[in-house]
Amino acid sequence: MTSEKQKTQSNKRPLKSGLLAVVACVFAIALTLTGVFQSFDRDLGAFRFSQSATPASQNMIFVGIDKASLDAVGVWPWPRSVHGQILDRLIEAGAEEVAIDIDFSAHSTSEQDALFADALRRADGRVILPVFMQKAQVGDSSVETVVSSPIEPIANAAWLGSVNVFPEPDGKIWSFGGGWRQGEEFIPSMPSLLAERSSTQGVRIDYGINAETVPVLSAAKLLDPDAQIGSLEGKKIVYGAYATELGDIFLTPVHGPMPGAMVQILAAETLLAGREIKLVSPIFPLCIIMIMAVLLSWQFRDRWGWWMSAILLSGLILELGAFSLYKYWALQVPTAASHVFIIASIFWRYVALNNLINKLMLAARADARLSRDQLEFLSKHDEDTGAMRRLAFLEECAEQIGLNGPNSSLAVFELSRMDTVSTALGHERAEQMAVMFYNQLKVLTPQSVVICRLAPFSFAIAFSAGSEEQLASFAEQIHKQLSRPVNMGGATITPNIKAGFTRCRNYAGDLSNAAEGMLVDAQVALNFAVQSGRKDFVVFDGSIDRQMRRNAIIEADLRAAIESDAMELHFQPIIDLATGKTVTFESLLRWKHPKLGRVPPFELVNIADAAGYAFLLDKYVLRKACVAAAQFPNHIAISVNIGPQHFEIKGFAELVMGILQETGLRPERLILEVLETAALGQSETLDSNVNKLRGNGISIALDDFGTGNAGFEHLARFPFDKVKLDKAFVQGIGLSKSKQAIVQATRKLCDAFGTQMICEGIETEEDRSLVRLLGCDMGQGYLFAKPLTLENAVASLNEHPNCVRLQESA
Repeated sequence: MTSEKQKTQSNKRPLKSGLLAVVACVFAIALTLTGVFQSFDRDLGAFRFSQSATPASQNMIFVGIDKASLDAVGVWPWPRSVHGQILDRLIEAGAEEVAIDIDFSAHSTSEQDALFADALRRADGRVILPVFMQKAQVGDSSVETVVSSPIEPIANAAWLGSVNVFPEPDGKIWSFGGGWRQGEEFIPSMPSLLAERSSTQGVRIDYGINAETVPVLSAAKLLDPDAQIGSLEGKKIVYGAYATELGDIFLTPVHGPMPGAMVQILAAETLLAGREIKLVSPIFPLCIIMIMAVLLSWQFRDRWGWWMSAILLSGLILELGAFSLYKYWALQVPTAASHVFIIASIFWRYVALNNLINKLMLAARADARLSRDQLEFLSKHDEDTGAMRRLAFLEECAEQIGLNGPNSSLAVFELSRMDTVSTALGHERAEQMAVMFYNQLKVLTPQSVVICRLAPFSFAIAFSAGSEEQLASFAEQIHKQLSRPVNMGGATITPNIKAGFTRCRNYAGDLSNAAEGMLVDAQVALNFAVQSGRKDFVVFDGSIDRQMRRNAIIEADLRAAIESDAMELHFQPIIDLATGKTVTFESLLRWKHPKLGRVPPFELVNIADAAGYAFLLDKYVLRKACVAAAQFPNHIAISVNIGPQHFEIKGFAELVMGILQETGLRPERLILEVLETAALGQSETLDSNVNKLRGNGISIALDDFGTGNAGFEHLARFPFDKVKLDKAFVQGIGLSKSKQAIVQATRKLCDAFGTQMICEGIETEEDRSLVRLLGCDMGQGYLFAKPLTLENAVASLNEHPNCVRLQESA
């Protein structure tokens, strides 16, 4: 009976395995169809590209507008006669065709437009100019796109090619469109025209073509009449931006950030070589691997090692085959799902069927043995993170000083504003953030580094640094990595991290005292970083003592400077991006100390706050700004930065109204800007002050939005009139999809609360165009004006009623 029962169970075993295999196959195919493995497949595709390194044809040359070219001309945009001069030299050198990737959709001067059109006519039909699609109106997603083409005198003298590229979800450019249809007319892409290949489907670029083998010629050489450029007979030229500051940079596989003109060259090279990448369905290789797994599972059902070797070999053969298909036939085979299936199969067979119970039993016995050592471990280590406690850390530091001598170094890190995070998200979330910080620190530092938790949100590390330069480099690298935004409780938080670093100065004496002295020096450097406001990390040296003396001088003279009106205000305009008109001036405090010279505003504010003069200073700036506003037209408002803690003072609203009455400024023209941390306050006094101020017509703006620790839900508690997005999310927005997403999300948030949106830090035309396209109402930055004296601000309004233009303060 027993033998028959075992035989029956043995017969059922293959049936069960077969059913499980079928279920696994169906599940794997379903996951593949959802596209969950696409990111992994893109990485595999990029790896195959990198292993190919096919040289370019040498028939296409990139003429780049680089830093030397910009310096040679001295202005940007260039006068169009400069482009004509470069085009003439290219044609004279025998270029077969010239594709110019520069926007000519706006009029220049009539003379400059005519000079460039003449150069195009001299080229006799050998020039391609760009056209591109863009939104017709900012902030309205329902508006259709329109085509931006070169102006008529220029467009009539050249061929037109589309240059639009669209990143895939990973933010990289994998393909180039074939063109698009405008009414009855089809506009081919610029690479299609260069390669003389007409296709409406576009081309998936072969990034196996080595971009470093594409010949590159600086436009500066073409501008020099004495420079020899050689013969370009039969060559095709792509002329466009190369310098990073021009912003025409795209993220690509293998090659990373790359100028748009080079992307067009690689697309054209792909077409010329007949190497258009064609995608194979991922189901095909997945089915092959699944069939192999089932067959091998049956063949080696009782031999685990043989089965695993065979299935891994199948995966290796599949990957080698995929590389060969790409190398010789330009076929891209998505194999990610197959590799995931192999790993899952191994895990399922090994863990689920053979060793799971045994592993659990072993773990239970191991826990019993470890429990005896747990109390001893916790006496020296923090329970939540595993980091050393202070006394154990100092003992370890003393040992390292004995080994490393003067190379011994120590750093103290502090997560600032964590009381705000704890108030907003709860103590549990704040503790999770501290643990996350410790884990990041452990990953970023070598195993030889000792980590200590000094306080709930303060950590120290002991390490070895060979020189002062190595210490500073290590400090900057670690701080940069730890300051990246994190997601916590549904809110994106950018950690505000301060750090102090030091090296051992007394390694020949008592090692315990030396370790304690290093910890004290590092904490002094940390405190200095906190007091300085803008400094994120400080390396301890003698200059800290000098700075402390400077702070003492500023603190001693600050009150007298306020009482004697020894400071002045400068004014930076805020522009309506739709009309180009100045709508507000932000008042910015400036102080030239009689002995120390100009005191930076952030240093002044931090010292005033530490000395207890912050409220006195804010009252002084508010009254001075209201007096100055009388010299501006009545439709222009004045904004004043107010410390968030002042909204917690009883009678603050009455104080502001009294200053308005004293100076005669209408409440509707005053905007009070408050840092984002103020949004986290939860007191009746703060609510009362905000409601009184708004009830009298004064606007409240949330400044530096995105850099504090407040969650979006806290914006609903207070009726803010304006939200100023911090410049960190605006500068360089053209190169960052994440920054563009943040601007879009902030725009939607402002729409939900009926709040105006202001983008700070607009420094380039590209920044301005993108934030307008993403729906921003108003902007502020050096593109429009640097901070101006009162006299220059008034004069600029008279000279430029629509917009203040790049006027510097006296």
